[in-house]
Amino acid sequence: MKSIVSFKAAFAAITSVLLASPAFAGYALGGSSSGPFGKITQWMQDYIDFMDGPAALGIIVVSIIVAVCAWIWAPKSGAVGVLLRVVIGGIVMLNIGTWVASFV
Repeated sequence: MKSIVSFKAAFAAITSVLLASPAFAGYALGGSSSGPFGKITQWMQDYIDFMDGPAALGIIVVSIIVAVCAWIWAPKSGAVGVLLRVVIGGIVMLNIGTWVASFV
Protein backbone atom coordinates (compact mmCIF):
# COMPACT_ATOMS: atom_id res chain seq x y z
CA MET A 1 0.00 0.00 0.00
CA LYS A 2 2.82 2.39 0.87
CA SER A 3 4.55 1.82 -2.45
CA ILE A 4 1.37 2.65 -4.38
CA VAL A 5 0.93 5.91 -2.48
CA SER A 6 4.57 6.89 -2.96
CA PHE A 7 4.36 5.99 -6.65
CA LYS A 8 1.29 8.18 -7.07
CA ALA A 9 2.97 11.06 -5.25
CA ALA A 10 6.10 10.72 -7.37
CA PHE A 11 4.03 10.57 -10.55
CA ALA A 12 2.09 13.69 -9.54
CA ALA A 13 5.29 15.58 -8.72
CA ILE A 14 6.98 14.64 -11.99
CA THR A 15 3.88 15.45 -14.02
CA SER A 16 3.50 18.86 -12.42
CA VAL A 17 7.16 19.66 -13.04
CA LEU A 18 7.02 18.61 -16.69
CA LEU A 19 3.75 20.42 -17.43
CA ALA A 20 4.59 23.62 -15.57
CA SER A 21 4.93 26.76 -17.65
CA PRO A 22 7.84 29.14 -17.15
CA ALA A 23 5.60 31.57 -15.26
CA PHE A 24 8.32 32.81 -12.94
CA ALA A 25 11.05 33.21 -15.55
CA GLY A 26 12.69 36.56 -15.08
CA TYR A 27 16.09 36.39 -16.75
CA ALA A 28 16.77 37.49 -20.30
CA LEU A 29 20.08 36.87 -22.05
CA GLY A 30 19.48 39.64 -24.55
CA GLY A 31 21.32 39.84 -27.83
CA SER A 32 20.03 39.33 -31.33
CA SER A 33 18.27 36.21 -32.50
CA SER A 34 20.12 36.22 -35.81
CA GLY A 35 23.73 35.64 -36.64
CA PRO A 36 26.03 32.73 -35.90
CA PHE A 37 25.09 32.49 -32.21
CA GLY A 38 21.35 33.10 -32.61
CA LYS A 39 20.31 29.46 -32.29
CA ILE A 40 22.60 28.89 -29.32
CA THR A 41 21.31 32.01 -27.58
CA GLN A 42 17.69 30.98 -28.18
CA TRP A 43 18.35 27.45 -26.86
CA MET A 44 20.05 28.87 -23.75
CA GLN A 45 17.16 31.30 -23.19
CA ASP A 46 14.64 28.44 -23.45
CA TYR A 47 16.69 26.40 -20.97
CA ILE A 48 16.90 29.34 -18.53
CA ASP A 49 13.15 29.93 -18.82
CA PHE A 50 12.51 26.26 -18.02
CA MET A 51 14.97 26.13 -15.11
CA ASP A 52 13.93 29.49 -13.69
CA GLY A 53 10.26 28.54 -13.49
CA PRO A 54 8.52 26.02 -11.27
CA ALA A 55 10.70 23.20 -12.58
CA ALA A 56 13.63 24.50 -10.54
CA LEU A 57 11.88 23.75 -7.27
CA GLY A 58 10.99 20.25 -8.46
CA ILE A 59 14.57 19.54 -9.47
CA ILE A 60 15.84 20.80 -6.11
CA VAL A 61 13.40 18.58 -4.21
CA VAL A 62 14.33 15.53 -6.29
CA SER A 63 18.04 16.18 -5.81
CA ILE A 64 17.57 16.49 -2.04
CA ILE A 65 15.67 13.18 -1.98
CA VAL A 66 18.43 11.50 -4.03
CA ALA A 67 21.10 12.93 -1.71
CA VAL A 68 19.34 11.67 1.42
CA CYS A 69 18.81 8.21 -0.09
CA ALA A 70 22.45 8.03 -1.18
CA TRP A 71 23.60 9.10 2.28
CA ILE A 72 21.48 6.45 3.96
CA TRP A 73 22.42 3.53 1.70
CA ALA A 74 26.03 4.44 0.92
CA PRO A 75 28.71 2.10 2.22
CA LYS A 76 30.60 3.53 5.17
CA SER A 77 34.06 2.73 3.82
CA GLY A 78 35.74 2.23 0.50
CA ALA A 79 35.98 4.28 -2.65
CA VAL A 80 32.27 4.13 -3.47
CA GLY A 81 31.34 5.52 -0.05
CA VAL A 82 33.77 8.40 -0.40
CA LEU A 83 32.60 9.11 -3.95
CA LEU A 84 28.93 9.18 -2.93
CA ARG A 85 29.68 11.55 -0.08
CA VAL A 86 31.52 13.88 -2.47
CA VAL A 87 28.52 13.81 -4.84
CA ILE A 88 26.18 14.55 -1.94
CA GLY A 89 28.40 17.45 -0.90
CA GLY A 90 28.18 18.82 -4.44
CA ILE A 91 24.38 18.57 -4.39
CA VAL A 92 24.27 20.42 -1.09
CA MET A 93 26.63 23.15 -2.32
CA LEU A 94 24.59 23.67 -5.50
CA ASN A 95 21.30 23.91 -3.60
CA ILE A 96 22.41 25.90 -0.56
CA GLY A 97 21.52 29.24 -2.14
CA THR A 98 17.93 28.12 -2.65
CA TRP A 99 17.71 26.73 0.88
CA VAL A 100 18.97 30.00 2.39
CA ALA A 101 16.68 32.11 0.19
CA SER A 102 13.64 30.06 1.21
CA PHE A 103 14.21 30.79 4.91
CA VAL A 104 14.88 34.52 4.55
